[in-house]
Amino acid sequence: VCAGSGDWLDDEVCPAGIPCSQGTCSCPPCSIPMGGGCLPVGVPACAEGWSPTETCGCEPILGDCADGELPLIGGGCHPMSAPCPEDWKPGAEGGCEPILDVCPEGAVPMFGGGCRATGPKSECGDAPWGNAADIATPGQTIRYVLAGWGGGGADGSASKPFGTIDEVLEVAEAGDLIVLGAGDDGATYPEAVTIFHDSLTLAGRCPELVLLSGEQSVTSELSAAISVEYAEGFILTGLTVSGPGGGILLLNGGDHSLRDVSVSGNGEDGVMIIDVTEIELDRVALSGNGATDFGPGLSAWSSSGLVITDSLIEENAPIGVYMKETEALFRTTLVEGTVGIPGMPGGGYGFNVHAMSTL
Repeated sequence: VCAGSGDWLDDEVCPAGIPCSQGTCSCPPCSIPMGGGCLPVGVPACAEGWSPTETCGCEPILGDCADGELPLIGGGCHPMSAPCPEDWKPGAEGGCEPILDVCPEGAVPMFGGGCRATGPKSECGDAPWGNAADIATPGQTIRYVLAGWGGGGADGSASKPFGTIDEVLEVAEAGDLIVLGAGDDGATYPEAVTIFHDSLTLAGRCPELVLLSGEQSVTSELSAAISVEYAEGFILTGLTVSGPGGGILLLNGGDHSLRDVSVSGNGEDGVMIIDVTEIELDRVALSGNGATDFGPGLSAWSSSGLVITDSLIEENAPIGVYMKETEALFRTTLVEGTVGIPGMPGGGYGFNVHAMSTL
């Protein structure tokens, strides 16, 4: 204990220039013994806007700032980026983010305000055909089908419709419009349909009333309620596809369009696209697919020109959208609520995009 400490053992004499501090011979903070005294080390004095630290340095004096601002040395705040344009606001991590409205379920917010509905637009019209035939082009042949029709003499006319889709496909030709009717209590078409015709249109009265259940579809690895293979220009509209296997298979060919269609509750993939060019999905709902054998709501392999607009992809298991070697554009489309499977960390994947894909 150094002399001068007040302790009864204070018999140590500190070297010249070294003070006795708290019972020991030591220099004050931010100094070291040298040359018979204490030599200051570190920053002699902090500049304006800075304060000393315990390690003999200086640190900036910073104030509290709002999201999207940076604190200035000495006080004050500065925006992290240039002023945001109209209908945008500063983001929490810098930059700008859009000002979006809170939208009801099944709708997506639009830049600048407002909401846009996703999924099929429903206009059922009067039984049994509704407005399905209104999409016919001049000179197009219209063939009618009404599930379970037993009036006899079926010829595909509105007054004598066929009773099954298989029957109408036996006489249909490229370019025909096939209308699927339903009463106000709805109609179910249980067939698994395979289409090879070019430029064929399959139109239901509306998705709420026309169901293609594909109960006979579990027949192969690529089974589906509707299979369109090696065809061009297929159009599907105004119905729901829901069955034990896959929903819709588009294989080879291209220039297809799915519009105002619900593909829901299928045991496997909702819509599977393989080696197809130019496909449009407009106001389509893909929900609850992969229910028994796990399949994405939408899967696309080796395809290009896929455009999805105003659509809803939700609660599929375990992937919402799967893409491999595919080019796709999504516009005002909502992907949410994907369901995980046992052993999958973090639940399901909204998007699973693999090699050589463009999203």
